[in-house]
Amino acid sequence: MQINLNNVAADDFLGRAAIKRNEAAIALKAEKYDLAWQLQHEVKSLYAQHCNRLNSLIGTTFGVDEIIRLDSSVSEDLALILMKQGKHTKALSHLVYCYLGKGEYAGVTINKKLKAYFNRAYKGKDFERFKRFF
Repeated sequence: MQINLNNVAADDFLGRAAIKRNEAAIALKAEKYDLAWQLQHEVKSLYAQHCNRLNSLIGTTFGVDEIIRLDSSVSEDLALILMKQGKHTKALSHLVYCYLGKGEYAGVTINKKLKAYFNRAYKGKDFERFKRFF
């Protein structure tokens, strides 16, 4: 389902990001990897604009943890794009950033994905040893 960006306020960066993220998912399903990649980076840019706008409106700044958590959330989708292309080592690096960015909020799903991506990138290597590095 396509949503027209003209119906979303220009300063609604999260709304625009949600639409772009949906478009990226559609592009990924259609195996349009370059387009999906581009759209996900537009999401990252819109997230940064959201943080900047709130900082100017409220007069406070987003903490580093909040900014990284928001930015790194896109890396899970970037990892999927790379994995679909067989770029397992690069996909793993994006997933690690996502995992670290989520910090204490990293759930069971991201942990399972991390192990699966590691096994694709480094068949037969010790995942637990790898995970001790972070």
